[in-house]
Amino acid sequence: MATTMTTTPPTTAEKGEEKDDLEIPPIRRKKSIQYIIQSRDKENEYLKEFINSDLCVEFQEKAEWRSWAWSKKTSQLKKEIIESYAVAKNVDVVLAALRAGKTNASKKVVFFDMASGKGLTSIVLAKKYPNATVHMLDNNGKMNLDHLGAVPTVQFKNIDLFSEEAETLIMDALIEHDGFGVMVGMHLCGNLSRRAIEMWTNIMTKGEKIRENSFNLGLILSPCCLPHKVRIPKRKYNDFGYWIQSTQKQFGIDWYDLWATSLYNIVCSHVGHNMRSTQKRFFQDHSMLSPRNWFILVTPSDSKCDDICQPCD
Repeated sequence: MATTMTTTPPTTAEKGEEKDDLEIPPIRRKKSIQYIIQSRDKENEYLKEFINSDLCVEFQEKAEWRSWAWSKKTSQLKKEIIESYAVAKNVDVVLAALRAGKTNASKKVVFFDMASGKGLTSIVLAKKYPNATVHMLDNNGKMNLDHLGAVPTVQFKNIDLFSEEAETLIMDALIEHDGFGVMVGMHLCGNLSRRAIEMWTNIMTKGEKIRENSFNLGLILSPCCLPHKVRIPKRKYNDFGYWIQSTQKQFGIDWYDLWATSLYNIVCSHVGHNMRSTQKRFFQDHSMLSPRNWFILVTPSDSKCDDICQPCD
């Protein structure tokens, strides 16, 4: 005769004890900033500079930086850090060129971060130059910019960079800072790269009428993608750069090299009604992890139209 065995269900207390025995402590997810500090790329000169900076400490400890240091995708944050410190390095070069040979060079300086996004480049510049004013210029007015409360010298302006208002804003800020400043455009997309050069030319031309030979605006530009082709009825801007793709296919030239070279070549050699000469630098920064690593640096010099042509012998 088979024996029926009955099993007594565990009491609530026993259930709890069983659960406690099996419970695994929760694993704390690393913050993006912690992955970067331990990254295999940590010996990169720009990442190393960041990791050894006070800003890195703030990213780990202060709630203002949570949207970047905690939740941002690690690869994207790493890219932005490297780009921002690359810009800051070139700002040193441009400021040295602007001040060269000037015993009365202004100690004031103002920076304009073109298409700034949430402004990591602006923040790096504000930390490196605490006495400078930094203007973030971007047409996206819906970004969370609460972190700017930690950097009072940074100001955000929701503005269309193709507007005359943008040029006026830069002009007014330069006049307030003794005509001494730097425009920076890191990985500007499409037509924005050409527009940055156009803005620099227009502002320098207007500024030279106000402060002859003492209006000193530098430009740091690292271009990104090509302009999108738009048909004539809907085209707001010119067609500069539309020919890049067909040319690079025809001659087997890298499209980005051709695009960056074309932008460099449209920077005028002289600017202003007195034809003040410009100094241009064009180079690749191989410490950037991105293959889009061309930089164009432009500064006005003190020489005028006398250096354009020399009399024939």
